[in-house]
Amino acid sequence: MRTLNRVLASGVVEALQAQEHVLVAPSGGDALCDEVEAIIAPALSSITPHLEERRDVHGEVTSTFGHERADEAVEMMVERITERLMESDHVDDIFAEDRIIRRDAFRAIREILMEYIRGEIEIDDEPEPSDGFDVRLDALGYVVSTVTKQLDERSLFESLGRAAKSVGATLLALDMDKGAATFDLLGGAEVGRLALEEAITRAMVELVDADIVELPGIEQVLGVESGDLQQDPRLIEALERAASRTKQQTECNASCTVVDAHTLMATLTPLSAEAAAEAELHFDVFLARLEEELALLAKPDEARAGESGAAPKSSGRAARKRQSSRSPASSRKAQARAEEAPARASRTRSRPRRGNGKGNGKKRGVKG
Repeated sequence: MRTLNRVLASGVVEALQAQEHVLVAPSGGDALCDEVEAIIAPALSSITPHLEERRDVHGEVTSTFGHERADEAVEMMVERITERLMESDHVDDIFAEDRIIRRDAFRAIREILMEYIRGEIEIDDEPEPSDGFDVRLDALGYVVSTVTKQLDERSLFESLGRAAKSVGATLLALDMDKGAATFDLLGGAEVGRLALEEAITRAMVELVDADIVELPGIEQVLGVESGDLQQDPRLIEALERAASRTKQQTECNASCTVVDAHTLMATLTPLSAEAAAEAELHFDVFLARLEEELALLAKPDEARAGESGAAPKSSGRAARKRQSSRSPASSRKAQARAEEAPARASRTRSRPRRGNGKGNGKKRGVKG
């Protein structure tokens, strides 16, 4: 079938070959066109509705398509084609800079589309998607709603396209103003909406996990009095257990980053609107879990020191710990400290917490 998608894909590949910008692998021309067509197809739906406005254009064609959204969609499409050429197994070599490839690919697409609206090329009619349906992104939960508002249109389109592909769907259009995307899926929304929405959620969470998008949260520098965070693997395991317990108790991701031997950065990221509203309380729960886990490591060391009559190597730090008015061995007291966090704030040195904009946090020492 001679579709507009295929004509555009073939035209781009042929134009780049004619300019000797790319060397296509032997017998790789059709496969490369398939890859380019896969990029063009979902983007074309946001371009063709505006082409009717250009049917009466005469004379030399300008570099735009007469509509801002159409211009942006073509530019995004050309950018993705350029990136795909670099990654494709069907391209043996590239002899032009990216800006040259983007320029000539844009010209090829522009020329074909202008011929199309003037009726100078024959295109087989493509069937209208019969099972298209909209998904409101802000209705898929806190993470999806927050992430999609931070991404630019191109990045969001690519992420949604990958999510759709993973469940056999196709992204047809994206409306940033409405916060909605249109998908085509065999069987329609009744069959595949749930799987698609789950795939979208996973894709947005992956962006957060990869630090491509940062959700609002709390970060605070903490001091650890005993042990060496950079040398003792037991301490790292204790931090991971505390983070895991916090995740189970709250709708938040929790993590610790070692800064130096006695300093760590504790991070808490809410994963729901409700958790975000209670972020300060959840962070104090995280601190309590950290103190409990580190205290459990300290108990065996103290017991062994008493039995042998010799002080442990970390006796200086242990002494400082014992001089504290707080007992790190008591989980009930640790929990009480989490509940009494506002009262403790006045007894600690001030250091801003970053991320949630809810006032100043505390620079604390984690007992253990």
